[in-house]
Amino acid sequence: MIKSGLVKDGVSKLNGVKFNRDNSCFVLAHENGFKVFNSDPMVEWISRDFTDGGLGQVALLERTNCLALVGGGKHPKYPTNKVAIWDDMRDQAVTLLEVNSPVLNVFITKTRVVILTINQVTVYSFGASPSILATFDTASNPQGVGAMANGLLVVPAIAEGRVQLIETENGECRILGLLRAHKSTIRALAINSRFIATASVTGTIIRVFRIESKTVIHEFRRGLDKADIFSLAFSPSDQLACLSDKKTLHIYDMHAGINRRHALQGLPLGPKYLKSEWSYVSAHTEHATEGVLGWIDDRCLVAVWLQAMRWEKYTVLPEAGELVREAWRRLTVE
Repeated sequence: MIKSGLVKDGVSKLNGVKFNRDNSCFVLAHENGFKVFNSDPMVEWISRDFTDGGLGQVALLERTNCLALVGGGKHPKYPTNKVAIWDDMRDQAVTLLEVNSPVLNVFITKTRVVILTINQVTVYSFGASPSILATFDTASNPQGVGAMANGLLVVPAIAEGRVQLIETENGECRILGLLRAHKSTIRALAINSRFIATASVTGTIIRVFRIESKTVIHEFRRGLDKADIFSLAFSPSDQLACLSDKKTLHIYDMHAGINRRHALQGLPLGPKYLKSEWSYVSAHTEHATEGVLGWIDDRCLVAVWLQAMRWEKYTVLPEAGELVREAWRRLTVE
């Protein structure tokens, strides 16, 4: 979930954006309610405006009428420490889930609602009578950094630079492993059925871990200068996309060995960056502000920009070694 740190009149009315599980839809949280769009082609699917407050975050359960809503913006519709489970067929919230501090991120599946706060993860059962199944402590996580796929949740661990892998659905909720990812604070995470990608606030290195072995299998180089990485995302075939404030979108390949390497990589005593893998395609973007990525298929991905209020579609052309922007549209909440 990407959240806006500041909403200014005339600049942005969007407070958050999030894709659903398969990236077929994305949902916008705004000052008056929420909107759900089909990702590609970009078509508005659901629009709900409220008269009693705004939303900071929204999570959509697959392609259903069920959403998790979190109050936010100038006049929150709900207390910010509560998650409202919204039934859009009934046009009402059917239950409220409460935690001890403001909600910074939320995930919803058919059986779980997972809530992230500043230093804790709370796992609720999802059904007629929701209940707390487990809580897990994290390092201070003011941006609500986390990722979830197939019942597996990855979030910062208590120790700085480490992440924890948590099983939320199969049997007892438990920590499956701790990964020593970086030396500094975790900034971005991605997960699929086989891999975890991590980036720190330094923003120069992305590490990829194999879930089964909990070991690092790739160390991707974004650049040499510090950057704020907004979004990491895996494609269906395990390509990894990275979006940062350097106005760049990078794509790394996990299997084919086509990522770029430094010409002096073989020097035995050379700097570590000479041995890193660099993206095999990249594109310059127009925005240095927050955005979130979602793959549509193995060649196409969508970027949704929060402050710029834009949807953009990019296509990978591996034969030409290019990543091109194919389309863009302005997002509106009126």
